[in-house]
Amino acid sequence: MKSLSLAKKQKKRNVSNMYQVTFSAQSMAELETLNREKQLVLLGQLSALDFQALESDPAFGKFTRNKKNYYRIRLEELRIYFEKQEEVLHVHYILPKHTWNDFVFRFKLPFND
Repeated sequence: MKSLSLAKKQKKRNVSNMYQVTFSAQSMAELETLNREKQLVLLGQLSALDFQALESDPAFGKFTRNKKNYYRIRLEELRIYFEKQEEVLHVHYILPKHTWNDFVFRFKLPFND
């Protein structure tokens, strides 16, 4: 299974520095469609992210909308859009790549959940 190699690129973080991950209704619904292995990979990658890597690593997409900084990571055919809120990463959207919704969200067009 191809997964994000972000953990290999990041400095080791101890468990106390891991992020709590929360999900919007849309992202939770999409998460529930994934098999258990892919769910665990996604959660593991998100919770172990290094915020300094978010700011400097070109593997992460970053943009601002409505005064919020959104980040994007890729997991196989999915695009995960989230924001950092102190020690919490809130996942707003999990979208399949190359879809209309992914395009609309990335390019700041009006977007409905």
